[in-house]
Amino acid sequence: MAEVTKYAPTCPLRVDRPIMYHRWERLTFLHWPYDPKVVQGLLPKSLTVETFDGEAWVGLVPFYMRINAPGIPRLPWISNFCETNVRTYARDEFGHSGVWFFSLDAARFPAVAAARLGFRLPYMWSRMSLVRQASTITYRCRRQIPGPVGTSSLVTVRIGEPFDDNELTDRDHFLTARWRLFSMG
Repeated sequence: MAEVTKYAPTCPLRVDRPIMYHRWERLTFLHWPYDPKVVQGLLPKSLTVETFDGEAWVGLVPFYMRINAPGIPRLPWISNFCETNVRTYARDEFGHSGVWFFSLDAARFPAVAAARLGFRLPYMWSRMSLVRQASTITYRCRRQIPGPVGTSSLVTVRIGEPFDDNELTDRDHFLTARWRLFSMG
């Protein structure tokens, strides 16, 4: 298992020719520690689970997505949607750290189809909503296809005060500052 104790809060990578821009809004990170051996058993052989304080971490991350391609205007309905991902953190055979997605649920079928076919990511089409009322946000997700239909999540969070940079810990950066994703492609 690869142990990480420091993580850069700003992206160290440069992308000269992006194929897509993503803006994640109303983002919530929920994480649980797991036995690294259990999580390692769920990863492809080419990846090694990363740990923090000796534990693997699995996250449930609901948010609102806005996407567009360079030079193409955003299309309001298809470019804006709710998404929830279930993820963990790993290293590849070259030592690069990144995110491994167990599943990604999205509310737009065309986006799901494009991500599954074009990037071999485990996207699922789901009925989703995000509602903000005063200082709370509620995310709902109910899977349609593929996979176990009816799989669902319901998350309600209370919005607190923003953190100052000096309040964030190494673990906060480990769980959120990820600049690469892995796929089966």
